[in-house]
Amino acid sequence: MINFLLPFVLATAFFQSIEIPQPGDIVLFLGDSNTFAGHFIADIDTYLTLSNSGKKNTTLLNLGLPSETISGLSEKDHPYPRPDVHERLDRALKAIKPNHVIIGYGMNDGIYSPFDESRFKKYQDGYQDVIKKCQASGAKITLLTPDPFEPIPINAKLLPLGKPDYSYKNPYEKYDSVLEKYAGWLVTLKTNQIAVADAHSSIHAFLSKRRKTDSNFIFSADGIHPNTSGHWLVAESILNSWKAQPAQALVIDAKELPLKIDLTGKLPFAQDLNWDKGIQEDFQNKWGRQTLVIKGLKDGQYKLSSAKMDLGHFTNLDLDKGLDLFQLKNLESNLLAKELRKLCTERTKVLGLAWLDEIGHKRPDTPKGKSLVEAKKMYEENSSRILDILATKVEITLTKEP
Repeated sequence: MINFLLPFVLATAFFQSIEIPQPGDIVLFLGDSNTFAGHFIADIDTYLTLSNSGKKNTTLLNLGLPSETISGLSEKDHPYPRPDVHERLDRALKAIKPNHVIIGYGMNDGIYSPFDESRFKKYQDGYQDVIKKCQASGAKITLLTPDPFEPIPINAKLLPLGKPDYSYKNPYEKYDSVLEKYAGWLVTLKTNQIAVADAHSSIHAFLSKRRKTDSNFIFSADGIHPNTSGHWLVAESILNSWKAQPAQALVIDAKELPLKIDLTGKLPFAQDLNWDKGIQEDFQNKWGRQTLVIKGLKDGQYKLSSAKMDLGHFTNLDLDKGLDLFQLKNLESNLLAKELRKLCTERTKVLGLAWLDEIGHKRPDTPKGKSLVEAKKMYEENSSRILDILATKVEITLTKEP
């Protein structure tokens, strides 16, 4: 039997960037409603969990708060003063003691209005202050540029230049040009100590590509909040800023048959089936592929099987070129990978809500979570189940057909 010591999802290059969270680290996410939604955080949790592959967990805490700003600004017709992250930052850093902080603001900070230097200055000052406090706490920093504003779905609500009052209800028609300036400034803050994930550019690049064939393609039904497909591009921008690596091919030299291959703990990075088909295809080509290469086979037909289940029939050339195991629908590791993603998604949501309540904030009508005690219990139960999944025996066998 061939048993591979390195986790299948990991490349050694994964550990070469100091920004990448390690097993045992606590990662704090601060942001507005697009962070609060949490889909991209669950994506990252799934990736890191597979990368840890049974090691101590990396804990991701979502403290995103809808309506929040980093500038302290609020528009006239907002139903209440927008919360300001500075009001709760010190409490969060003291209670959580994060190793990493991901900071993502901007959508609300331009107040949905044309560009204004004084507002921009408050945004810059707000960011600099948060960065300073996070660094003083000992945390590593990743800055996240704001998602694009998509005017297409709310065209009837948009206001042209020169109107007196803009807001989230009636945004400036070219508001994304403001977010572009904000995102561009954040990119200039990248240093050896600060990573920058440019989600704004990544999402725009995909939108530009898709709109060549579908001019009305969108990620955000209200112009502000991207769907789960857009969230994956946010997650990918963060992973790229950490120099995270996709799965490496599993290469085997077939010395004798039947060949038994141990895939225990080597699960693929499963996609979210709710994603746009184009996002799914791009993800599968880069992040979800689980390539098995078998060298040294004689000419002929071969069968892959698992627990007496026929997984497929392939030529020696197919196997020498590389086979994407994720395409084998009945392979148990693929089913386990989907369950693992579900457990990661659930635990990040529940624990984040509980911590949001525990730290406290000034936004009314925010959904309440479980108590911190209950949430931690659920988190540990999910984490235990994840370890069981990673320890589940998965073995495939290659035989030559007559």
